[in-house]
Amino acid sequence: MEKILKYPIVAREDGDFWIIFIPDFYERFGGMTQVEDAREIRKMAADYIKLAVEELIESGEEIPKPSTFENLDMSEYEEFKFDNSVDYRMYVGIDLPEVQYAGSL
Repeated sequence: MEKILKYPIVAREDGDFWIIFIPDFYERFGGMTQVEDAREIRKMAADYIKLAVEELIESGEEIPKPSTFENLDMSEYEEFKFDNSVDYRMYVGIDLPEVQYAGSL
């Protein structure tokens, strides 16, 4: 049985790229990546999250519980100047096999 974790992400166009911010992985991994094509935002964010989760599992660390936009204090992330007029907020889901999250979530 798999568990689907849905993490919040924020994407913003910046010139020729889209910057993707993943707050739940900011502290440990920097929480940012980028793509050239907006159609790749969800895929790139999901790949980033999967790699981060795999590294956490391998190192025996806890997997962060997904936040919601309602409980995130976006002012904590000064490096990423949030602007509701240009930011796209969405959730990205990843499948996590039960054996990997047992006891972590």
